[in-house]
Amino acid sequence: MAYSSDLRRKVLDFIVCGGSKAEASRRYAIGIATIYKWFSQPRTYQARKPGPKGGYKLDREDLRAAIQAKPDSLQKELAESLGVSVGAVAYAMKMMGYRRKKRRFTTNKA
Repeated sequence: MAYSSDLRRKVLDFIVCGGSKAEASRRYAIGIATIYKWFSQPRTYQARKPGPKGGYKLDREDLRAAIQAKPDSLQKELAESLGVSVGAVAYAMKMMGYRRKKRRFTTNKA
């Protein structure tokens, strides 16, 4: 459950002014573990605002060019060359419509 920054500030002020953590937990109906977690965080805590968490580090055009240059390369090799995680490459390839190879290429010998 997310608590407001005002409530957090009230609870921390209550404890700093001499109240116990257990009493603050009962008074404000907050779990004691939450209060201990708040105290372990830096005092310059700012509530996180909702919204985008950041941009993509993986440029899909660079990925497309790398795949066209070496179509047999593994996702791990693509990730290392682009400086991102294997998961980022896998997700981007899925969104771009690339399919994962199920087996190695074989020649038909009749």
